[in-house]
Amino acid sequence: MHVALYNSKAFSSKRNSAIVRVELNLLSGQIHASATGLNHEASYQLRLTGYYKQQDQPVSKLIGTLKPLNNRLEISASLDRFELHDFQLSRFEIIESTPVDTTDIVLIGAPGLYQRLFFSNKNLHYP
Repeated sequence: MHVALYNSKAFSSKRNSAIVRVELNLLSGQIHASATGLNHEASYQLRLTGYYKQQDQPVSKLIGTLKPLNNRLEISASLDRFELHDFQLSRFEIIESTPVDTTDIVLIGAPGLYQRLFFSNKNLHYP
């Protein structure tokens, strides 16, 4: 699954023109994100938000911190497929961590309708 993240006025008070691409392999649980155009001096984290089928409240899972690599910020991680069993992904978020323990959503992106339909029965679990 490939998802592009963008700056949204509804979620972020800061404006930027960063380009972020998130790739999630639903079979292996591998996730990779690459960002250009973000400030390398700031600390950014990738998280995913969604719902478990039994709950009505959204759940956010912190994936990790983006690290500088050449002229980009990147992260590669492995998701726990058993922990995410019956998890329905709603969106990916790049958040900026601040010293005051507040977070600001900088970029956001969600799978499209056809991706959601296609992957709706392909959860992150072993068959």
